[in-house]
Amino acid sequence: MTKQFPQIYDASFEAMTFRHLHGKIGIDAPLHSNIVHLEINFWTFGHASQQSDNTFHHPVPPFNRLFFFREKGGKLKHANGTTEMSPGIFYLLPENYPFTSTYYFEGEMFFIHFTINDRSLHHIFSKVSHIIKLDSPPFAELFSKQAGPSKWNTELQTLVSAIILKMIPEEVQYEIEERDGLAKEFNEIYNLLNTTPPAAVRISDLAEATGLTPGSLARRFNRKFGISLKEFIHRQTLKEANRLLISCSYTIAEIADKLGFIDRHYFYNYFKKHTGCSPGEFRKNHTTP
Repeated sequence: MTKQFPQIYDASFEAMTFRHLHGKIGIDAPLHSNIVHLEINFWTFGHASQQSDNTFHHPVPPFNRLFFFREKGGKLKHANGTTEMSPGIFYLLPENYPFTSTYYFEGEMFFIHFTINDRSLHHIFSKVSHIIKLDSPPFAELFSKQAGPSKWNTELQTLVSAIILKMIPEEVQYEIEERDGLAKEFNEIYNLLNTTPPAAVRISDLAEATGLTPGSLARRFNRKFGISLKEFIHRQTLKEANRLLISCSYTIAEIADKLGFIDRHYFYNYFKKHTGCSPGEFRKNHTTP
């Protein structure tokens, strides 16, 4: 019997997922006529065997979910109706797309929480407003063989990445290619960002590199990418901070210096404001594949 009162996963609860990076991969993906670079962050890999029908409400999902069932399945209620989930099929629920999920008694489910972005740091599924389904017996067979209740390794990560790429809608592929071309158009900005600590980057410096005024550059960038240049720099700063905290043994003070912050206290306050945890907590909570 389905539980009468579904558990609600609000924004603050789901945001805790971002304190643990399970794995990441960079891919040069062939789309229509171009090869574009994409990055996937895997935040959670899990397995559940249902002891009863269970219902969960996700009003503000901050990441994408990939579902796969070996036995029985479940259903999703969302803005476009109800989707029945069957065993042997992959279901991708895009970020920012509210849904209520019910998992059936005696069902065996695997779930993967991930984010994926292109070179412009745009989350490529963020504007998708429907459930994506992939019915691929070869992929299903490979996944069933490789996946275990707590098994996450390089081979499975590579396989899941290939499955995700296969599920990118055609219209989204065209958008990715367009943004990739725009990224090349703003190549001077990327070159400067690659050679300057991100927290030390100033829009005035970027404008000088492109031969535009700061205001003109900011408007052009926002118009082309749909994101402000300030927000883009902010994302780059957090991305590099996460990388250094996860993969390096530098002290917090050393990381603050490498990122271009004036001191470790400013970095501490900046990081905690935008992630909800301190740099030290992020490093402590991080788990490697």
